[in-house]
Amino acid sequence: MAIPLTFLEASSGKPMAKTFRQQETLSYPLVKNVTSHHYETEATLDGIRERFSLIKQHAGLNHCMLKGPLTRQLSNESRKGTSDSNAPSQTLVIDLDGLSTTGLDLPIPDQFTGNALKDLAEKLIQYLPEVLHNTTYIVHASSSLGRKAHEISLHLEFMLAQPVKPAALKLWLKGQNFSCEALKDRLSLTRSGMNLHWLIDPSLADNSRIIYIAPPIFEGVDDPFSDDDARWQLIEKEAHSVDILAQAASLLPAGINALRQERLNALRKAIGLKKHNPKTRMLLDEGRRVSVIQNPDEMTIELHRVDGEYAIFDVNGGDSHSYWCRLSNPEIIYNFKGEEPFEFAKADPQSYQNFMEQFGGEVIKRQDLIPMVVRDINTDTHFCFMYDQPEDRVTLDPEGNSSLKTIQRANIEDFLAEHGKPVPDPMPQWHLVFRPQNTQVMQFQEKVLNTYTAPDHIRNPQNLLSDHCGITYKVGHECRDIRANMQLLAPTCHKLLWHVLGQDTASYNHFINWLAFVIQNRDISGTAWILSGTQGTGKGILQSQVLNPLIGKAYHRHVTMDNLEDRFNSNMARTLMYTVDEFRLGDSREANHLIDRIKNYITEGHGELRGMHREAQTQRIYANWLFFSNHSDVMPIPDGDRRMNVAEPQRRKLMDVHPELQNEIHQLEAEIGTLAAFLLNFNVNELAARNPLENDAKQRMKVASLNTSEQFCYALRTGDFDYFAEHALKKTETVTDTNQVIHLHSAKEIISTWAASVELETACNVSIDEAFRVWQALNSERSNNINKFRTMLARNDVDIQQTNIEGRPVSIITVIWKPQDSDITRLKDSGLVDSLSGATPPATTTGGMSWLHKKPVH
Repeated sequence: MAIPLTFLEASSGKPMAKTFRQQETLSYPLVKNVTSHHYETEATLDGIRERFSLIKQHAGLNHCMLKGPLTRQLSNESRKGTSDSNAPSQTLVIDLDGLSTTGLDLPIPDQFTGNALKDLAEKLIQYLPEVLHNTTYIVHASSSLGRKAHEISLHLEFMLAQPVKPAALKLWLKGQNFSCEALKDRLSLTRSGMNLHWLIDPSLADNSRIIYIAPPIFEGVDDPFSDDDARWQLIEKEAHSVDILAQAASLLPAGINALRQERLNALRKAIGLKKHNPKTRMLLDEGRRVSVIQNPDEMTIELHRVDGEYAIFDVNGGDSHSYWCRLSNPEIIYNFKGEEPFEFAKADPQSYQNFMEQFGGEVIKRQDLIPMVVRDINTDTHFCFMYDQPEDRVTLDPEGNSSLKTIQRANIEDFLAEHGKPVPDPMPQWHLVFRPQNTQVMQFQEKVLNTYTAPDHIRNPQNLLSDHCGITYKVGHECRDIRANMQLLAPTCHKLLWHVLGQDTASYNHFINWLAFVIQNRDISGTAWILSGTQGTGKGILQSQVLNPLIGKAYHRHVTMDNLEDRFNSNMARTLMYTVDEFRLGDSREANHLIDRIKNYITEGHGELRGMHREAQTQRIYANWLFFSNHSDVMPIPDGDRRMNVAEPQRRKLMDVHPELQNEIHQLEAEIGTLAAFLLNFNVNELAARNPLENDAKQRMKVASLNTSEQFCYALRTGDFDYFAEHALKKTETVTDTNQVIHLHSAKEIISTWAASVELETACNVSIDEAFRVWQALNSERSNNINKFRTMLARNDVDIQQTNIEGRPVSIITVIWKPQDSDITRLKDSGLVDSLSGATPPATTTGGMSWLHKKPVH
């Protein structure tokens, strides 16, 4: 059976060796990227000889050796997650670390030769398990061997007759510390005081363990070895392998741990320390789960140096430089001697604070994804999220939703443990704000989190040719370059928008300018849009496949009228656009309150927002509004309205007009970046964006939203002669009741006198009596009380003036009629008006005040 052998070369070219100087010792360099070299040797004596030769060869190249195999070859990359951690091992490495020679027959020469190392190894082997005494092995002097007169550190590597799982091998190595008489009474405490200093290091059972084989570097100090080759020796015995499988399988973890705990407690008691009952927590770090001590003993932790991505420490006055942390996660301190890692901040709070003050910025730079939990000072609420440090943004989940979530205090520990972090103490106190005009997310010094994370196409927009930049919109102009650029840059988006906006140039251009304002400013424009028409016109596609990604799904809310009626509206403070589906104000149970609320939402930059179980607070509002509807009477639009844009309604389905979109709709996603770039480079007409488009569609919706009395008064106010002519003609076709016929005949005569003013385009003074007669005729089911009629006029803002005609006080309404020619023609053709040709108003210029001399018809 072939045995894998793996060496690692630092991609940086650094020697994987310890350096000794007169005043200091530099530990082995901690490198991130490596290149691997793979071999296989046979499980024979010749295989051991080949293995020995390869080890010496790569030691001379300043490489290191990996205890176990890798899952794949590495080339200038991190070895993270590449060790085959569970693969059975057929090599046994006994790492004797810091064994005192006092009382043992282990003389250390002044200078080591190859033979001197062999002699020392052969004497040492007699203190180890008997099963090893007659087995071939490779001896390797540790870097520090010979530096201390009464201390031995070296590696002995044996071949196993049968492969052993790493966990069983580690248990066997631990057990030898207690079963070897020469070792068990020499066990001591580590510098942290929380663990035993193993004389036979059990961590050499781990397949991911690095074994440093390169000769050390000596600068200004003597090398205790005659030459580098002397550090490696092959000692051949009768057996080429050793079988420990049965013995390893017989050991129980609980039994070994009991021996460890007994010895640990005795050593702690001897120096006045209580028993240590470690509380551990599994944390996920660098993709693997690690048991971390959460209640370490208090200790002094001193920074030795920062080496690349790592910080090296000494503990409690030691000088072995054996404790370390990653700069990307300084919360957990590891060590090179097999101790359980522990929380830095719990062991030495002051040193942790000093370290973070000095290297906090560097720590943040080293972290790609940072799990964070903070308490928002303003709401007394805890939030958890993942922060993408290189991109300065809160991450999104696969559905495009922000990872920023509220979290219960009891769940914080689990969240952080999943990401390799302990719970901070005290909990960080931050200000969570929503500032969409600012693309900076985190301000660590100020402890401010901007919960707005701009989409990539806003943060890093595409570059467009100058021909596509700076396009300008002018109200009332055709602005062909707007459509031309949209067709060229985002043809699928253009088809969709052109259709949804009723294939109307004015609506299309005004909407593009408005949308560009929203994308550039991310603030309220003071105007909103109503998009209406039949089902299937593409409004839903616009909402989900264009606006969602363009604005950011987290900041674009798709709601219904029921949502608007909900009194809990705190999410409005974190929203840039609302699309309201199936909207029709008349269907609301509280239409009057709702329309007032909507008006405020559209135009006011601040509002009273309320969260569940919280008092209302005045907060900044940034949202713009789109209302989708399949009705023509979406909402009432008052005269002089400065809020609502109404696109031409679309009566044809999108796929009927553009069947090719069935196969092109997927292209919308690819066009979003280009669309965003075009809008960001658009020369926005801010005045137009802040003022609604006055078009026929808006006028029609304004009328369609009125009830009968409102329509009548609106026609009087605006001089809508068409309204009266049309209703008179329709009424003639249906009236049969005698009284109604009389009322209608009277109304026709009045309308005929108005027609004279229509053709001459002069002001017409309509008396209240005349208006009332027409109202009676056109609305026979309505009230016949003239006082109530007056109240109705006043309530609907009809301007009533008092004047004297022929000595009599008269209430009049001054109207300038604005007809369509076809309506006068239809009125003539119907026979309702005998002849209007050349007609002139009566001399009184009241447009038919002769009715004042007649008794009103009631």
